[in-house]
Amino acid sequence: MNAFIRSRGARLLSVIIPAAVISLSLTLYTAGAAAQEAADTSASAADSSFAEKEAEPSLKAKIVLEKGGVILIELFPEDAPITVERFVELVRNGFYDDLEFHRVENFVVQTGNRDNDYPPIIGEMFGQDLRHKVGSVGMARKPDSYDSATTQFYMVKECRSALQNEYTVFGEVIEGMDLVHKIKKRDKIKSIEIIE
Repeated sequence: MNAFIRSRGARLLSVIIPAAVISLSLTLYTAGAAAQEAADTSASAADSSFAEKEAEPSLKAKIVLEKGGVILIELFPEDAPITVERFVELVRNGFYDDLEFHRVENFVVQTGNRDNDYPPIIGEMFGQDLRHKVGSVGMARKPDSYDSATTQFYMVKECRSALQNEYTVFGEVIEGMDLVHKIKKRDKIKSIEIIE
């Protein structure tokens, strides 16, 4: 009799144990699948957020030269909001139309020298992560005051260490840098247009 019970018990265990293993395996698989699905959803949301950020329209300025050709500048409102706001205001008011480049040197071309009643704007060069490089667009100021910029801006042809953190960078030439190098003193801007 005892032998019969032991034999029957062994057979029951042989059925119960594999069933328990299968049940545990299914539980772990289900939990793993749920975790993977959550991770995929999170990654998908992150990818979507990144794509939306990448797709955000950038603010640009299209400079048409009187002698022909177009220079396209990408503006940096997040890095220099005050300066970009002033520049956009000036452009939309036609301030730079028919204005000449009054300063042309080996490392820079500059324009915006016209009588005006615009108040000086606060310099935003301190704390900027942006560095002056070829193509950088910055706001000119008086030598003795960081908060004296009004309307004059420049485009860098050759990087100079003396410019770093001394002037507010508010944009970068993304097309037409070859034309910037060809600008001569008294060449004129025909018009500038803001592209959003």
